[in-house]
Amino acid sequence: MVREKSLRGNVQVNATGVVGWVFDPERRGQAIEIRLMLDGAVVRKGLAAAPRPDVAASLGIEGAMGFRLPSPEGAPRDLARAELQARGGPDGRWMPVRSTSRRRGQYQSFDDAKGASQSSEKLAALRLASLGNRHDEARPLAGLSVLDLGCNEGFFCGEALRQGARRVLGLDMNGGFLDRARRRFPAAEFVQGSWWEIPDEKFDVILFLSAIHYEADQRALLQKLAGHLTPTGVLVLECGVAGTGRKAWEAVKRGDGVRRYPSTTMLTEELLAPYAVRAMGRSVMQGGDPVPRQVFHCYLRQSTALLFVGPSTTGKSTLTRDLARRDIPLISTDQLLGQILRDKRYDWSPAAAVVRRFPAAPRPNYARIGKAVAAECPKDFVEVLMLEAPSEADLFCIEGEILIHPPVMDALLRQLDARCIRPWLVEPHQAAAAAAPQPGEAEAPGPLDRLVRRA
Repeated sequence: MVREKSLRGNVQVNATGVVGWVFDPERRGQAIEIRLMLDGAVVRKGLAAAPRPDVAASLGIEGAMGFRLPSPEGAPRDLARAELQARGGPDGRWMPVRSTSRRRGQYQSFDDAKGASQSSEKLAALRLASLGNRHDEARPLAGLSVLDLGCNEGFFCGEALRQGARRVLGLDMNGGFLDRARRRFPAAEFVQGSWWEIPDEKFDVILFLSAIHYEADQRALLQKLAGHLTPTGVLVLECGVAGTGRKAWEAVKRGDGVRRYPSTTMLTEELLAPYAVRAMGRSVMQGGDPVPRQVFHCYLRQSTALLFVGPSTTGKSTLTRDLARRDIPLISTDQLLGQILRDKRYDWSPAAAVVRRFPAAPRPNYARIGKAVAAECPKDFVEVLMLEAPSEADLFCIEGEILIHPPVMDALLRQLDARCIRPWLVEPHQAAAAAAPQPGEAEAPGPLDRLVRRA
């Protein structure tokens, strides 16, 4: 028997009749009989059995719980006095379905309104304090722009404001949810639309929670979201993940239809290909969840520069040539200095005047040239270096003795940071540097060189 306290629903009267949904947590996925009563008489009967994916997405529940009852013939135009009743089976007692107009499908939970979602628990599972080391751990969204896709009543938008976000935008298809969100959080902006209708701007953080299984082309959507992130932005994705270890999908029957859930491998290697992905752990399970939810922090993939630094004859050139044979692009600072020394096409750079004070024959003294460049024009030299570096590659190498000079290295690191290129410093082991051959001796492979040869 359906207990009144177990029934949940929403009843709305419009010009054509009565529409809404009824959900019984004790009879998930089963149709519920309904009837419309007016002045004590039954004027319409039906089933709450129509798909309502909007309700399922908003409430985190399953079941084909929607209905539409046309206006009864000859009935008064004002159906406000009509009562909807429901029962869970042929032998069940008819119970009134009370309109949830006060909360009308309340999903998120606030201090003054309990909804279907465990919003605070979900917030903790998102682990926003782990969004890199750029921000105050207690307020990781401070100073950032935040987009919440499928924002519902605005719980996470409000949290972003509390944490000091400089701009907060919530996007949702449900106008009723957005009206409530605007009343609660007037400092945020709320826009009605789908996740394919994001305003033309970039955000530091995009929240996409508990909804992507409703999207038919998940890969295309995740690629689109990458275009709305700032270079150092992060997509916080909460979604159901299938248990298979293979790169595959699992089709799962829900109350609102069959939905596709990717395996972890499918998600991270295919759907999230534009991102560097950190798995943050499980999220909170909601009623009706068919598969466990996981949280991922997804950063835009960045190019990586391996900076090979060390004195001459420590094995840098040998090592980087080995990497070049493995199709990893390389730029040698010694070669670039030689080109600047001899080629007039570099006349535009102030670095050329400094480099050309040194003789080109019989062999340039790159140690002396590098010291002069570091003292007089490090930024100018790095400007030329970055213009000719293969920085569009996912991984590339910069090699040279000139990088041992702090002014040159500092200028290079600033340029790499401005282009969102991640630098990794590679130096020879002290023992290898101490054992470096003298000029004229054969260059012996160092530990790093031997390591790469074994790879």
